[in-house]
Amino acid sequence: MLKSGPMCQDVPAFQPDGLFSSPMEIHHSKGSEDPALHLEWDNGASLVGENGSYHLKVPEIDLDIQVHPEKPMMLHGDGGQTLDEDKKGTSMFYYSWPRTEATGVYKGGKVTGTAWVDHEYALGGDSNQDPLALSYGWNWFSLLTSGPNKMEICVTQVINEGEIFEQYVVYHDEAGVRHEVRDFSLTSSRTWVSGHTFQNFDTCWSLKIPSLNVDLEIESITQNQELQTWLRMPSFYEGAVRFSGTWEGGPMKGYGAMELTKGTDTSRSMEQILSNATSVVRKEVDVWVPSSIRANHFKHITKVHFDSYEQDVIQKNIVEAFYMLNNRGGKNWRPMLFGAAVGMVGGNANDWRSFLVLPELVHTASLIVDDIQDESESRRGGPCVHKVLGVPTAINAGCALYFWGETIIRDNKLLTDRQRRDIYAMYFEMMRVGHAGQGLDINGMTMDKLPTLQEAEEMLARVINLHRCKSGIPAAFCGTVGALVGGGTPKQIEAMGAYVQNLGIAFQIRDDVLDVLGKVSGKNAADDLYNHKITYPVAKLFALDHPDREKWYGYWEAHDVPALVEALQSSGTIDRCNEDIQRTVREGWDLVDAITPNSYSKALFSLFAEFLIVQHY
Repeated sequence: MLKSGPMCQDVPAFQPDGLFSSPMEIHHSKGSEDPALHLEWDNGASLVGENGSYHLKVPEIDLDIQVHPEKPMMLHGDGGQTLDEDKKGTSMFYYSWPRTEATGVYKGGKVTGTAWVDHEYALGGDSNQDPLALSYGWNWFSLLTSGPNKMEICVTQVINEGEIFEQYVVYHDEAGVRHEVRDFSLTSSRTWVSGHTFQNFDTCWSLKIPSLNVDLEIESITQNQELQTWLRMPSFYEGAVRFSGTWEGGPMKGYGAMELTKGTDTSRSMEQILSNATSVVRKEVDVWVPSSIRANHFKHITKVHFDSYEQDVIQKNIVEAFYMLNNRGGKNWRPMLFGAAVGMVGGNANDWRSFLVLPELVHTASLIVDDIQDESESRRGGPCVHKVLGVPTAINAGCALYFWGETIIRDNKLLTDRQRRDIYAMYFEMMRVGHAGQGLDINGMTMDKLPTLQEAEEMLARVINLHRCKSGIPAAFCGTVGALVGGGTPKQIEAMGAYVQNLGIAFQIRDDVLDVLGKVSGKNAADDLYNHKITYPVAKLFALDHPDREKWYGYWEAHDVPALVEALQSSGTIDRCNEDIQRTVREGWDLVDAITPNSYSKALFSLFAEFLIVQHY
């Protein structure tokens, strides 16, 4: 569905990367007085210099910086060579000036600081075309000590499928002498998940070098330091760190830079993305629905003061009811599509992380209430909430959760008044439609006689409309609001909502198909058929002009579920349902594709659509 990518030729650029408007000019040195490196590109930008001293000018962002080395050049790996070619494909040559003085002007103001200058290149071959170049990731740190005794430390790990292929610590001591250590450990203690790309990055590490009696803690100065680029799909985690601890038994502290990237496993990319989405959603959920009582939280939610006894009751009867079901898992594809919708129109979902909670609150609430209305016994592999807490408490908890998420909209400081009003309107429209759909679902559809083909088509249309009300429009809320807060145009917002509605309908059709096949987690095989429920495959079966229609109706009338399952498969109905899923998923994509720039967020939509078509949950 997404025809272009970072390695494709003659295709539009992917955001946030942009192509130069004209070829870069490379000026070759003509004599000893000319610098070894002289590059010029768009709008007067240039990079000139050699041997660690460089002058960078980018007029477009009002940047004019010069760097000069304060300490000697550092060779990495084995005398500068890294990534043994026999093991990992393309070998690299890598050297740095780890501590350089930086001075200049940025946006009209004078700036000074310390910079790290890197140069790394492939030793033969094109690393961009090497499949192994995408299979491995790395953890890289540049650490500069503070104080009079200055040291420069580089920590590098190259990782493939969880295995460390290469690691080294290279450091310059106070006298500038190079040392190298291979035996060390680097372990993570905290993580951060991007709400934009749903990549999972470590943010705090413990570095131990036994031979040197080194024990350092390294931490990101701020969590959101993701750098999205198609040079390394989808992003680097790159930015500032601080560190402290002991080196050779003595105290040490300082600052530095880090760069982390993940290896790309395309065989299970969507599963990993959904898993990461679950992680970030759960962290955000705990902010808005604290799993343990937090001072003044209920007062903030309701504007009413509650004593400790009352808070305990509310926590038990509402919050614990929510977590009873939410902790059993879920697919979290709705929050993932919200984040992708923000990115597709040029926004960044990390600015709107709280909104990832909204669809999960509504969805969990609807499941609690639906289970009561359907007289269900179990959900997600455990007893329904009303079976544990009782029907009155479960009804109240579900209803309360419908309104809990309103505080996310109310409290958000980035929304304009117009956006807030629009989101309120969409939220309550979604709730009205969802309850209308639930009313249809409770009433159900009956098939007291063999339907005519026209009656079967009408029945199929009603199933689709039911899925639109209960799944499509709640999903569309995520796409529409995502495009709205991401800064989309009215045309983009409308197209995004319509397309995500199709994904929601297709998802529910897929759920109906998987029920027949016995592949819905937490449910018995053909559970809906045993409950005599007219689902999409059943309506599709009787809409076929087929000589066995009367025989099939006999199976339905006799509640002969095994025979009905066999008929659904042998008649080609399941295959036709899968074709309808493909058609529904692709319907509306061409318009969305045409009016949004290429981006990783667009790739997420495309990946999820294909995942919906071919994968089973």
